[in-house]
Formats: sequence, C-alpha cells, structure tokens
Amino acid sequence: MSTGMETLAEFNESVQALREHSCKDAMLLKCTSTYPATPENSDVRTILHMPELFGCEAGLSDHTMGVGATVSHGTTVIGQHLTLAPQVPQLTT
Repeated sequence: MSTGMETLAEFNESVQALREHSCKDAMLLKCTSTYPATPENSDVRTILHMPELFGCEAGLSDHTMGVGATVSHGTTVIGQHLTLAPQVPQLTT
C-alpha cells in the first residue's frame, strides 16, 4: 500500500482496515505525489519509522529520475515508476 497524500492518521486508518480484512502481509510504500519527484522532496528517511509504527515491511514508491532514492534507508520493497518519454509534457490551458 502506498502512502500517497495521506496524513499519518489516515495511513494508520488504512493499515487498520487491511488488518481487519485479514491482510497479514502488508507492505507499505513511502510515496511522494509529484512527477518527477526530486530525492530532496521524497524524504525517504520516513521509511525507517514505518516498520516500527505499523509492524510491516516498508519501502518506496519511487517517482525520481534514476535509481538513487531507492537504494537507501532500509527499503525491502521498491516500486520504480518509469516513463518512455525523456520529459513529462507540460499541459497547457
């Protein structure tokens, strides 16, 4: 399950819902909801606290360019977002 834009309280509620429905092997992914994300705004240090807080494996849903953010901070699960285009096109209104 990805954290997305949830607050800690909302994330805790989601984890409890998984457990109430017999999910025993949840994997929690830290996610920064920007594309592409920079390593600086991804705040991967929070991954270290997720296993303690929720009793689950933790990892990263990575939206950064490259793989630098995914190889640190005790991640046991990595979801790397990929694009075939070298840049994300800008929308015009």
